Amino acid sequence: MGTWRNLVTITLTDSSKSSRVKIALLFCALLIFLTACRLSSQETLTPLPTEPSSTCPKLDRKLCELLHAPDPSVVASSQGITFKEGLVDVSIELIKDSDFPPDDYNIKIKARIDNWIFASVPIEQLYRLSQEPNVKAIGIPTPAKTLVR
Repeated sequence: MGTWRNLVTITLTDSSKSSRVKIALLFCALLIFLTACRLSSQETLTPLPTEPSSTCPKLDRKLCELLHAPDPSVVASSQGITFKEGLVDVSIELIKDSDFPPDDYNIKIKARIDNWIFASVPIEQLYRLSQEPNVKAIGIPTPAKTLVR
């Protein structure tokens, strides 16, 4: 097999057909190179599942819809989800006596009661958070109701 220099060099003495073949090969090599560069530069975030209900078993259905929405703010307002500046208010149920959450989620904890955490979570971390073994379920917090006697 020839070197890259031989592949790329197109001389004027070659026939028209040979030059076209070399141009086509050059184009293919460039396309492969650009594709490889694009794939290597992508971030290593947990990929978002394509089907919300079957692949997000720990997430509330409405939160799955929010994750898959082209415009999460529209879905949030129609579903009664608090979503501001990329943060989603959630209730996280943990497995009993869990030490959680790790710092790398950028969670803003509002309250923690027993095995429940009420927090604001960056939307891009929500799916990854649901994959944690200490997380039992993630839902939408319900406002407390005052009991009058």
